[in-house]
Amino acid sequence: MPDIGATFRALHRTGDPFLLVNAWDKGSARMMQALGVEAIATTSAGHAFTQGRVDGGTLTRDEALTHAQELISAVTVPVSGDFENGFGEAPETVADTIRMAAEVGLAGCSIEDTALPGCAAYDFDLAVERIRAAASAARTLPRDFVLVARADGVMTNQYDVDEAIRRIQAYEAVGADCVYVPAPLIRTRCAGSSTAFRCR
Repeated sequence: MPDIGATFRALHRTGDPFLLVNAWDKGSARMMQALGVEAIATTSAGHAFTQGRVDGGTLTRDEALTHAQELISAVTVPVSGDFENGFGEAPETVADTIRMAAEVGLAGCSIEDTALPGCAAYDFDLAVERIRAAASAARTLPRDFVLVARADGVMTNQYDVDEAIRRIQAYEAVGADCVYVPAPLIRTRCAGSSTAFRCR
C-alpha cells in the first residue's frame, strides 16, 4: 500500500504551489479529481451546509470522520481533513482526533485555534500545547501525516497579524508541518477565504 501521507507531503514544494480543492460530497470530490487536482480537502462549512447547519462547531467528530471516509473512498488522490478545532479544547482530545484521522485514511488535517462554537481564540499557551499534542500524535503514527496548524484569529477579529505571526511561528516550532493564516487582509465575522499559506 502506498503511503498516502508521504504522497501528500511530496506535493508541498517551496515555490511550486499545487491545488488543494475543497469537496463537500463524493460527487464533488470525483469531479475535482477528474479536473486534475492533485489533492482534495474536506470542508467543515461545505459539509455542515449539506446537513442544513451552519459552519463552526456544529459537526461531531464522528460525523466528520465518516464524511472523510466517504470522500476518501471516492478518489485516488490524497484527502486532507478540515477538522476545525480538533473537536475539543484539551490537547489530549486533539491528539486523539489526529490518530482517528489517520485511521480512516486521511493524508493530513488542519487544526484551528478557535474555541468553537464561538469566535474566541484559545489562549496562546493552550493553542500551542494543542498543536504540540497534535504533532506528537502525528509523529507516532505508522505512516506519514501532514499536520496544518491554523491561526484563525485575524479572520475572526480576535487578534492582529502580529499575533498571528507569533502563533504560527510557535506552531511550527512545536512540530506543525504547515501553518496557515486565513484571510489576513479581509476581516469577517467567523468566516473568510483561504489566502495565506506557508509550508516548511
